[in-house]
Amino acid sequence: MKKMLKFNLKHFAAPAVIQRGRRYFQGGHVLFVKEEEPGHWYAEVEGRAPVPYLVYIGLDPKQPDIIESWECSCPYDWGGMCKHVVAALYALEEHFEELSSSETQAPASAAAKQGGKKKKSRGKKAKLPWPSDLVEQARGKSGTELYYLLPEELRLLVEVLAMQWTPANESWLWDVLKEMPNNRVIQKHHLRQALELLQRLGLVRHKAKDEWEVVHDTAQQLCEALYQKEKGFIQAATAIRTLKKR
Repeated sequence: MKKMLKFNLKHFAAPAVIQRGRRYFQGGHVLFVKEEEPGHWYAEVEGRAPVPYLVYIGLDPKQPDIIESWECSCPYDWGGMCKHVVAALYALEEHFEELSSSETQAPASAAAKQGGKKKKSRGKKAKLPWPSDLVEQARGKSGTELYYLLPEELRLLVEVLAMQWTPANESWLWDVLKEMPNNRVIQKHHLRQALELLQRLGLVRHKAKDEWEVVHDTAQQLCEALYQKEKGFIQAATAIRTLKKR
């Protein structure tokens, strides 16, 4: 039977931060919580920024109530956990509680499952389509070296933004992506997560509202080095021109 998890948050965050994090959790701001590898948990938490924050929580796989490390993409730097990490930990507690309850209850019949009303979860689970340790792998890398480290669907976004050069909103980006070869297109529901990750890697910047742009020095370096070598850049330019002609 899965252990019901309870974290001793007072050792990691100030009381006011714990209170705010609990309110964030109760308000449904935790969009998903997912274990990518044993002990490595990832969450996405809505905050004040236009895009959700990415949260990483490292737990001891053998004793998951022991918190080994954490990280959040928010700018909080006052020591201890931020409210987004706290909210994600409350979501983790709920996740383990639901697992424990499901294992102790007798299985319902198929008819009962179909007829009953499923409890609405505060968080929706989703698997990110790129390596969970990508940020760690990217440390100290830049330019073409960082570009080649990216999975294909993330390279796609960099290529489009580099060829566009000026800021582009997410709706326009998705329209361009649909013009690209199907085997390379990122899923629409992963678009914001991908852009947020590229921002953490230092490749793109978030502008006003839902607009994004590639870091210009990076764009120039990549285009000069790879335009004639990587067909993705040519495909991105073709897709942009096709869309503009409509």
